[in-house]
Amino acid sequence: VQDIEDLAVLMFRGPLWQWKGVAGPVGEGRYEWETRLPEPGRYRVLLKSRSHGIAFGDLPAFHVRAEAEPLAEHGTCSMGEDGSGELK
Repeated sequence: VQDIEDLAVLMFRGPLWQWKGVAGPVGEGRYEWETRLPEPGRYRVLLKSRSHGIAFGDLPAFHVRAEAEPLAEHGTCSMGEDGSGELK
């Protein structure tokens, strides 16, 4: 389904963490959202759209896996001839 303007997202991991937000259309029936997850692991995702009569749980849930970020995601590491290292 394309151009759903009220696509709500419910993400949760176990009984202690959940997040609700809204996904925005990016074209061709695809949607995206941003959130910060508290830790690496598997998260369950449910969707709803009031304008389309879809409640959380009406559609099959899906899962996403979050992995830890590398320590120097945007940095570079170089090694000198004497074995010393530098992280930028």
